[in-house]
Amino acid sequence: MDDPRLVGLSPGGRGRDRVLVYVGGYLSQDDEGPGDLAPWVAGLRTAGWEGRMVQLWWDASNAKGAARRLGIGHWGKVVHRAEAVGRDHGPRLLACLPEPEVTLVGFSLGARVVFETLCRIGPGRVRDAVLVGGAVDRDHKPPERDWVRAGDAVSHRLLTVANRHGAVLQGLYRRRHKFLWKGTSPVGLKPVDVFHPKIEHHDLTDAIDSASHAAYPGHLHQTPLAAWWRSLE
Repeated sequence: MDDPRLVGLSPGGRGRDRVLVYVGGYLSQDDEGPGDLAPWVAGLRTAGWEGRMVQLWWDASNAKGAARRLGIGHWGKVVHRAEAVGRDHGPRLLACLPEPEVTLVGFSLGARVVFETLCRIGPGRVRDAVLVGGAVDRDHKPPERDWVRAGDAVSHRLLTVANRHGAVLQGLYRRRHKFLWKGTSPVGLKPVDVFHPKIEHHDLTDAIDSASHAAYPGHLHQTPLAAWWRSLE
């Protein structure tokens, strides 16, 4: 299994003191670099991001055959792997970035990587964090992994972006988590169930108007991100 690494996606124009780090989700191990992630690069640019973009690549693969790809046991293993990436590698990789200000964007299970990273870094390094279709329980309660801690880690905002009709989170996530850990709904469906002044939720259900889990990049400009990033200029 290859170690997580940073891969360049797009150089910055303005905003050279800022970098955006994108983290992909389940079975995204073959998506590496700007060609594979063109919809995300374009969607983030349309939403207003003008700084440099890099990818935090991690092994989100399934070691089993295709027929067993969505098995409960393997899903649990990849969830734990995502947590380990955020816990053991996320802070170290962020420390390698020369820019003083970081924005984290995690999609699906990549949002879990971002969440775990936030829970283990102090405030000041990350300005914004965006969990898009996040495969993270709304009510994480262990003291070392909680939403208050994640909110405290950002200097500006932590945004969760949801599609209530998303088929992947309605099906795979809810079934597997209730069976394995009796987890609640993920933030990719509903808001975090604790209050924190820096945590916001945006529902894109009406804008996406489908159950597609892959439709988010084309709708990021309809979230608060556009206003946030314009305010940086």
